[in-house]
Amino acid sequence: MDTSFTLENKVIDFGIIITCYKGDYFLTKGLLASIKYFLPNIPICIIQDGDFSLDKELYVYNISHIVKKADVKNDFLREKCFGSRCSNLIAFFEAPFERFLYLDSDLVLWGNILDNIDINEAEFIHNEPHEKYSERIVKEQYFDINELFKHTEYFNWKECHFFNSGVFIAKKNIFNFDELKELIDIWDFNRNIFPTDPQSILNIIVFRNMLKDNLKVSEKHLQTVVPVIENKDLIINFKIIDNQPQIITNTIIHWAGPKPNLLNSRKVFNIPMTYFRKQNLINVDSFWKNYPIIYFYFEEYLALIYRYHSKLTFNRINKKLRKYRWLQFSRLLREY
Repeated sequence: MDTSFTLENKVIDFGIIITCYKGDYFLTKGLLASIKYFLPNIPICIIQDGDFSLDKELYVYNISHIVKKADVKNDFLREKCFGSRCSNLIAFFEAPFERFLYLDSDLVLWGNILDNIDINEAEFIHNEPHEKYSERIVKEQYFDINELFKHTEYFNWKECHFFNSGVFIAKKNIFNFDELKELIDIWDFNRNIFPTDPQSILNIIVFRNMLKDNLKVSEKHLQTVVPVIENKDLIINFKIIDNQPQIITNTIIHWAGPKPNLLNSRKVFNIPMTYFRKQNLINVDSFWKNYPIIYFYFEEYLALIYRYHSKLTFNRINKKLRKYRWLQFSRLLREY
């Protein structure tokens, strides 16, 4: 399928890539509705992590590709990146687009984010950082500095503006696969080194290559991270008037913390996501478009059940893996 489209009178191979987990599927539908509202002509690729149907969305939204586990060609990526929240890393090697805007599921577009961005100015564009990165913050949010450099090459992390990896613009094939494999292997062996999984790995590989002049990196305003902004400011900046979003600044709203569920409505600002979840019901012509709140609570309870079941299953598997690694290590000691 042709994935080119015209931007500023130039025909380019560009698209949007979304990773969708079964537990976040109800949010992905809101995201898709926001893309249709603001960027309807850009093709979408969904990396689907889990067993669920996207049939309704396929016929309503500009989805050009759905990538499931069986579709991934690289054996290592196929086995390591699904079920571990690392599936966004697949995009760098097997994306159907030469350049892409990557989006997590827990966000919505609020305006045309591409209006003021030259997507060709760098090979990797990330959001402007909003914090100072002390050693404590880096350890809490990105990686254990002392432990990491026992296993891999050192880089001057103090020069880096670490970013939230829920939104970025990138070019395909900008990393060496063996370098990514090394970091995933380290994470797989000791997950305590990387508190935020793919975000940690992506920050390391981006900035290590940038500092070697192997990668051109740029910072732009891409997203508004909800936990960072006070509720009163969110209410002012993200209004719905006459059933239309009121755009003050083009941005992407990212709930990088508690999710914008109705179940969380007393704690989390969820008006933009709820609006686009309603738009999705209208877009797919669902019976529930006349009873959205009932449907949303049903969706959220199902997602909650799935998340808790998956977490319990993951903990059991992880416990067995730790036991297996310890047995391997003990055997090596005995042989030595």
